[in-house]
Amino acid sequence: MKEIQPRDTTRSLLLWLGFVVSIVALGLSIFAVIMAWRLESRIDNIAVEQRIDAFVNGADILTPDVGVIQFMKRGYTVRFDTLNYGPSGLDVTGTVGNPTWLYLSSINLKLVAMALPNERNEVRSLMRKDPALLKSNRLDVGSAETTVPSLNPGQTESFKMTIPNVKQTKDKLFIVISFSGERYSYVP
Repeated sequence: MKEIQPRDTTRSLLLWLGFVVSIVALGLSIFAVIMAWRLESRIDNIAVEQRIDAFVNGADILTPDVGVIQFMKRGYTVRFDTLNYGPSGLDVTGTVGNPTWLYLSSINLKLVAMALPNERNEVRSLMRKDPALLKSNRLDVGSAETTVPSLNPGQTESFKMTIPNVKQTKDKLFIVISFSGERYSYVP
């Protein structure tokens, strides 16, 4: 019978220790990859939410509700009197109000109808594919412009337009409103 040498015992102990360390290192590496993947997913969700919030906070977004006074970022008001889906699109009548002390003239009033999917997860997946989705016109269903000749302080003015291509769907409809070309004056 051959005697076990201390050298052989040390060598086999080192082999087993190396094996155990390798298994632990492999397990820790797999754990780190899984945690990195989860973190990346959370960062993606946060980035998408920030883009959505930036769009919502930067645009004047209205809901198509009849008879509800809605406020734009600069304090101006919009109330839709009628919203009718017809063969030519969405027929809109309403009033725009001026709560400021400024006189406005030559207002180019633009309404853009946007349809967002009802599922927030669907919006997230669309935005992962195209980060600039909300700033592009891919979600725009239709847009229309009209001119409001003047809007005096504390007054309202009516407007009427048809936003083409808008049909009633299950997707939520938003209307982004904007002014352009307006002239401001102040008469003390």
